[in-house]
Amino acid sequence: MATSKVIIFMHIPKTAGTTLRGIIEQEYSEIAYGYGGFKEEYNNLSRYMGNRASGLQCIIGHIPFGIHSYYNRPFHYITFIREPVDRVISLYYYRLYNKKYLPVEDIGLEKFLNNYYTQACNLQTKFLSRDVDLADMVSLENFIKYKNEVKPDLEKAIDNLERYFTVGVTDYFNVSILLMGRELGWNKLDYQQKNVNPGRPRKEELSTGLIELIKEKNSLDMKLYSYACNKIKSQLKDY
Repeated sequence: MATSKVIIFMHIPKTAGTTLRGIIEQEYSEIAYGYGGFKEEYNNLSRYMGNRASGLQCIIGHIPFGIHSYYNRPFHYITFIREPVDRVISLYYYRLYNKKYLPVEDIGLEKFLNNYYTQACNLQTKFLSRDVDLADMVSLENFIKYKNEVKPDLEKAIDNLERYFTVGVTDYFNVSILLMGRELGWNKLDYQQKNVNPGRPRKEELSTGLIELIKEKNSLDMKLYSYACNKIKSQLKDY
């Protein structure tokens, strides 16, 4: 992978991205971060536009596909896809444990899915469903402000993955990191898993009905996950 390309880590929430972020921060020094809410994200990402874009090595954040179009640089994306039921369970109990974005202390997963949180429904597909030339249509401010308000499009998501991404799968994390590191020329692959919540229930502890509801609300993410798993397995054959 040419070093002149900006590496963009599209960190989909609750897909083991905090661990990958630590690896990336060992490899690159000039990084623009897309975390912290609209104002902070906009300030951090706009800082590298214009004259400073030439020095930018990497972009990291909860930023969907399309952020590259605001910088006049060659680019390459990386991301991780997670089994949707596990991701939603992890998301809910992370929010519950950290008391973030929940209207009461424990509303339950079913109510969470049905009423309160857009990040629990096909978010992985949403993150991948934008056009490649987004800057021609949407300002950076609006891109950040409305980043979760897009219709998930599985066909476009898979096409974007094929054309612009190196993708890993959380279930195959160690193998994914090795493959990703080999492709991108990373030298420092020592890591410990971060941001893990050991107190959350396992998928096997949930009722069949609740699991089916999560799958129903994430039907496109289920197909995206299957695609990503098959891609990793095909790469392993050549490893």
